[in-house]
Amino acid sequence: MALPDTAKWSDLIISLGDGATPTEAFTASCLLRTDKGISFTTSSSETPVFDCTDAAAAAWMEREGTGLSATISGTGKLDLHEFDDWREWLLSMSRKTIRVEYAVSAARNGGHYEGPFLLTTFETRGNVEDQGGMLVATVELQSASKITWTDAAS
Repeated sequence: MALPDTAKWSDLIISLGDGATPTEAFTASCLLRTDKGISFTTSSSETPVFDCTDAAAAAWMEREGTGLSATISGTGKLDLHEFDDWREWLLSMSRKTIRVEYAVSAARNGGHYEGPFLLTTFETRGNVEDQGGMLVATVELQSASKITWTDAAS
């Protein structure tokens, strides 16, 4: 039996770009360290295809991929030093370059996604029983255009 080659949750690092040119710097958000992830979806169009020899048979749906999208989500303790950055980003409705890194070696398929994202959800809340009574924030980011993958350096 072969065991899987796994990674730790801390190997997934979500960093926000500072917008500087020509070289953008990325900083991992303290907020996106507790519960975090990235998911991908494919949009599709569909057309029913009917059976030519059996008119009563159910049609099978044929689908074609029409687009790709990525969503980054996370929840964590609210760092008041970052609060203005998140709030201003939401209110500006602007794009920000985000890097999602799998911080493992190239031999283990490490590397990072990078591209423009919109901050579509920014929620702060608190509960005396959750997170030690500390304020938490939940964010969701949607890809705003094409994102790319770069393999980790060897």
